[in-house]
Amino acid sequence: MSHFSAPPPADVQVSFRTVTHRIDPHMLDVDALKTLRRLRKFGHEAYLVGGCVRDILMGHQPTDFDIVTSAKPAEIRSAFRNSRIIGRRFRLAHLHFANGKIIEVATFRRSPCETDDLSGRHAAENLFGTAAEDAIRRDFTINALMYDAEKNCIFDWSSGMSDVSARCLRTIGHPERRIPEDPARILRAVKFAVRLDLRFDPPLAEAMQRHADKLLLCSPARLIEELFKILRSGHAVECLYMLQEIGALRHLLPALDDFISAQSHSDNAWRALARADEQNVAGDTLSDAVLLAALLYPACRDVLHTARDVSRELESVLRPLVHPLPFTRHHMASVRQMFLALRRLSAGPAAKRARKMLERDFAADAIDLLALVATEKEELRALSAWRALQKKYPQSHPKERPTPTKAALRQNPRRRRKPMTAPVA
Repeated sequence: MSHFSAPPPADVQVSFRTVTHRIDPHMLDVDALKTLRRLRKFGHEAYLVGGCVRDILMGHQPTDFDIVTSAKPAEIRSAFRNSRIIGRRFRLAHLHFANGKIIEVATFRRSPCETDDLSGRHAAENLFGTAAEDAIRRDFTINALMYDAEKNCIFDWSSGMSDVSARCLRTIGHPERRIPEDPARILRAVKFAVRLDLRFDPPLAEAMQRHADKLLLCSPARLIEELFKILRSGHAVECLYMLQEIGALRHLLPALDDFISAQSHSDNAWRALARADEQNVAGDTLSDAVLLAALLYPACRDVLHTARDVSRELESVLRPLVHPLPFTRHHMASVRQMFLALRRLSAGPAAKRARKMLERDFAADAIDLLALVATEKEELRALSAWRALQKKYPQSHPKERPTPTKAALRQNPRRRRKPMTAPVA
């Protein structure tokens, strides 16, 4: 279990131990356990890893169950008919189950050494190794624990069990190397610390502040993904203030950082985001667009309620507010449509146009946003009326583009290439 093909980095202290610990099967996912058994049946090592093990040890019910195994991606693919190999940079398998559930299965990885051929694209991310080598590549000690469901024990290579007991967040290796290596770990560290009530290891806290300016060196898609995870964590307001405190928000969303600096922690500016947190904790799903709108609403509220030309002035506020993060056009268009619809929704449903409004593609999200921002009695009455109409017309949905008829296809035929013929001799 402690095999290394090359010496670990000098700043990584490896202290392998096996801890006997039986996790209540009711806290584990049935399909994840079936996946583990099938991988072992084919002769592979397979363990639960990361967030699911960490959350259970800290008294939380996990929502995702990730598996790590000695099986290569192609071997996983051949063992499971419901699997799909995904990822260009990091090849792994997604197993698809009923109701949209996905279990992620990754192969043990290792860090590159001098003898490796790294000429291929993403070669360094797809070097397969052992369980020990995979564990020390992970970001934080509490995320590197692996659970053997067959033997009821936890494998710990980096004192992760001690950090779980001490509720301490610490990097595997020195943070002065690990944070610049992937600055997005700053966002992950803040999310874990707030959600799990952890304290930062002092060197980690110092490294996060020192290297916060490197956040924009990360892939924009990765930063946006981590930001949405924070918005969905159920502790978005606390995370925002912590990101501001360590200086990360100043680089991530400077205009929002300026807005927060001008607010008081005790005012109600973040009521919408706090309500979104309550819904996320309760398990009520909100779309990414609604969460983004809840984040941006306080800085746009004055424009929405006082501007004469709301559309034009809203555009002048939204663009700098999200800079430099390149949110997708779909996200920004949805936020814009929801904001513009709020005034009409707040007035309540009009008898003749209410159902037509419900058929708009942004209507459901806009009503969800109204539920987050409504404070006045009139707004609450309007919200109640819209919710009643949603129940009355549950089949209302955005109008889909009609399938073209045969006559329409004949009027606009696709140009087809003529078949190639052999040249005449």
